Amino acid sequence: MKNDEELEGILRGLRPGPLPEDLCGRMVEPPARIERVVVRFPWGRWLAGAGVVAACVAVWMSDLREQGREATEGGVVSVRQRQSVLLESRSLAVIEHEGQVWEWAEEEWLDEDVVFCSATPVRVRSAVTRREVVCRPVDFD
Repeated sequence: MKNDEELEGILRGLRPGPLPEDLCGRMVEPPARIERVVVRFPWGRWLAGAGVVAACVAVWMSDLREQGREATEGGVVSVRQRQSVLLESRSLAVIEHEGQVWEWAEEEWLDEDVVFCSATPVRVRSAVTRREVVCRPVDFD
């Protein structure tokens, strides 16, 4: 069976057997009517939510621009804080290339951004989870 043509010839030579009696009896009746299933994509909600957030940020930024013009002498201060936290790291493969050992790994990160502005009492916070595949050298100490 090392040759694929032999195997294919044997498979072509096979013939189907007779159907069982109970299956033939069930095939006489028409199948039950299947209701249509509506598939909703979960990312539709995310897109709608992202649109609402983008509109709110646009209105907030235009309001900040107007208040910034009024308070230029007072000095408006905006602060942005970004933090990334490694949630999970999973090794995919370990390879050797030109005497150096490398590890391919999949990492899951949580990126959080917080923005404050002194002109308004508004705080904008966003959190995004991202996955990335990285290649890093393995050091044996």
